[in-house]
Amino acid sequence: MTLQPKLESVPSTPVSASTLAANANAKPNQMVRLSRLVQLEWDIRDAADAKTLDFMAVNDLHKVVPYDTAALFRSSKMRVEAISGGVALDRTMPKQVWISKVCKLCMEKFSDVTGRAISSDDLPKKLAREFAQWTNGSALWVPLKTPKGRADGGMLFLRDDAFTDGEIRILARLVEGVYRTRLLFTRMKPRGPGLAPRIRRMLVASGFAILAILSLTPTPAYVLAPASAVAIDPFIVTAPQDGVLAEIALAPDSEVRAGDIIARYAVEDLENAYEVARQKLSVADANYQRAVQQGVLDPDARAEISSLFALRAEVQAELAFATERLRLAVLRAPVDGIVLYSSPEEWRGRPLRLGERILTIADPTNIEIRAKVAVADVSLVEPGASSRFFLSSDPLNPIEARLSDLSFDASVGSEGQTGYDARLELAEGEDADLRLGMTGSVRLDAGTMPFIYQYLRKPLAAARRTLGY
Repeated sequence: MTLQPKLESVPSTPVSASTLAANANAKPNQMVRLSRLVQLEWDIRDAADAKTLDFMAVNDLHKVVPYDTAALFRSSKMRVEAISGGVALDRTMPKQVWISKVCKLCMEKFSDVTGRAISSDDLPKKLAREFAQWTNGSALWVPLKTPKGRADGGMLFLRDDAFTDGEIRILARLVEGVYRTRLLFTRMKPRGPGLAPRIRRMLVASGFAILAILSLTPTPAYVLAPASAVAIDPFIVTAPQDGVLAEIALAPDSEVRAGDIIARYAVEDLENAYEVARQKLSVADANYQRAVQQGVLDPDARAEISSLFALRAEVQAELAFATERLRLAVLRAPVDGIVLYSSPEEWRGRPLRLGERILTIADPTNIEIRAKVAVADVSLVEPGASSRFFLSSDPLNPIEARLSDLSFDASVGSEGQTGYDARLELAEGEDADLRLGMTGSVRLDAGTMPFIYQYLRKPLAAARRTLGY
């Protein structure tokens, strides 16, 4: 009996050329994907640090499963830590803000799944309206799970086509591998040769003891206050009469000698008043002389002599007053010194009232320091305390001084700060390079106090004012 080979039946349905080509390329495509998967696992194991793993998680998984955007979200900080495509991590960009909100929602709702496709139906209305704008069709959430099963964040993948079940399983496996490898970096801590627990406790206790001793060690205390160089008993020039100031003849900070002209009034009105008074005096004098001559023979003329005499005396007084006002229209320096006032343009044509302050004449060799001590620091200083004046223009060469006087009550300074006015006398020979108007800071010695209180005094005072106790 002869055996015949069994032939398989040939399908009667014809097979297209595209199907044959797809079947022929299926195995090579699987081999390429498998080789990429193996290479990716090697790259994950060779990662140098946790940041490199985060970069690989959002960028290199694309070699195995294609996607458009990937984002890594960490629940410990509740924010996106990495994003794919080389895009700078800017948490204010609209797309990244939307991704962060979606990741927070997925952490709350889908932390117990291996991987889940996300659609607009899973999101609130506001996020759902932006779903098509940022996803282009499909989204996938893969949580990061610890070995105990607790969610520690997740990854969000976006692309046009829907993710297949096989791609979801592959991405879940890869994400798990990357996350488990990252946990190794967080657990590995460099350790040196350890110390015995007893020695370690002794060192810690000794450190606290030394810190306590240093904190309670008495140290020199001081108070800082803004200060400036001013003249002692300067001469204040005031307006001798009402009128309009024409000009100040000297520039600010210029030297002046006693008798020099320092300012002038506008004299037009004064000269007119003088001329009117002079004419009135001429008329009154003529009338008086006429009455005296006629009074020899005329009794009526003789009766007018006394009234005309009084009128002439009154007009003489007016002329004397006008003459004095003309004399006062020119202001002269009563003492030698330096003229101190603001800009000349501010005074030109300015109306003045009697007694109004115009300028100051100060002696440049008779200088003291004025400071404004804060209300919180005034209890620490007393008259007679030594101090040092640090100029803003030359802080490396302080000027020695002594606190001579402290005001009784607080006042508001020119810069709006409230404090007590302090006057300081310069030490002998310390005023050679000091000029009027120089500003800086003065350091007032305040005895001694514990080291920790010296540096915590102002924070404690601020806390007391804030808390109200």
